[in-house]
Amino acid sequence: MYLPGHFRIDDRAAALAIIRDHPFAQLVSQTDEGPAVTHAPLVLDPDCGAATAPEAPFALVGHLARGNPQWQFWALDSPDERALARWMERLGL
Repeated sequence: MYLPGHFRIDDRAAALAIIRDHPFAQLVSQTDEGPAVTHAPLVLDPDCGAATAPEAPFALVGHLARGNPQWQFWALDSPDERALARWMERLGL
């Protein structure tokens, strides 16, 4: 993703404070009917991986209801997430 220099934040504490103070994301997807936008609440986990690396990435944990058709556009990038998706599908969730 292109990130212009004037938007870059190198201070991890400042970046985490911004995320903590604004705990919503906008999930934007292009559908056959046009764009769809959902405000998704997020919880910040600043210690994700911190035990092994102090500068490890943090995690943003969120949720979309299955009734929201946009859940289908949520990226599942890790093996754990794909396993969770299969498990939920088997349970009919």
